[in-house]
Amino acid sequence: MNDVFSGLRMNRVPGLGKRAFLVMVVACWAPLAVGLSSQETLSRAAQVALARDLRGTSAKQVLGAVNRLYGVPVEEWDGSLRQALADAVLDEMMRPRDQKVLDDVHQFVAMSDLALDIAFEGDTVVIPALILFPEGGPVITAALYELGEPAFRALLDMVSSALPVHFADHRTQGVTRTMYSDGLDVLTAFVHYDGVDTFDRDTQAELRAMALRTLESATMWVPLRAGMRLAQALGDPEALAAVEALTDRNTIRARGITDPRQINWIERDAKDAMAGRMRVPCCGLPTPYRRPSTRPGMGEEAKRK
Repeated sequence: MNDVFSGLRMNRVPGLGKRAFLVMVVACWAPLAVGLSSQETLSRAAQVALARDLRGTSAKQVLGAVNRLYGVPVEEWDGSLRQALADAVLDEMMRPRDQKVLDDVHQFVAMSDLALDIAFEGDTVVIPALILFPEGGPVITAALYELGEPAFRALLDMVSSALPVHFADHRTQGVTRTMYSDGLDVLTAFVHYDGVDTFDRDTQAELRAMALRTLESATMWVPLRAGMRLAQALGDPEALAAVEALTDRNTIRARGITDPRQINWIERDAKDAMAGRMRVPCCGLPTPYRRPSTRPGMGEEAKRK
């Protein structure tokens, strides 16, 4: 067991917070928590039954299906079973706290870990769930980056639909403040690892507008930090000018931000971004792998631009 945990040291996954690290550990041990079965091949009837159980209304029914699926390679799942798992994860995330089917976060992680397996098989069916994953961290970033342009476009749409303001109820148009900031961070990873020139002019303009909108209207440190990271990755002069303005405490206070800690964090990060020192969101790998054919903006039309 010590050998296993030595491979999950936090310093090997840049930017991994304690909570995200715990989620990773639980995810790695989830098969043991629900009981690993030996690898098996599922009949069509068995897959239909498991898809039905994943949509069940009791934790016992859902976890029974999850338990069995841990013993079946994802590549052997048919499309309807993968869709059922993706829907189950998304539905559980969107349910109010008092209406959730699963009993605790550990059970949810056991199920959502299978969604990550689907993502790393290159199946885009899990994108709607992954882009809304709470405090996803570097593992979710890696999965979305692997899925390429479909994930990039879904993130762009999701972030564009929300407003980067201080949400009194932590939500705006169904998107939480954390989802908004995490979405920006994953988009930043795309820009950083693929390069700005990978994207066509229209996409670059959309990313630039997104960074500016965040930097000029957000009233909390977390979305502002995400906007600074995106501006740094884009290297756009206007976006960086908006970052530079936030190195002035008077400008920060004029935004209505009065918490001394937030002011300190915003000023610090703005200075780091101007110096190119902000940590880029990543998946814990030196260079995340993704199939070249799925790179956003790399089609013939984009190349002509």
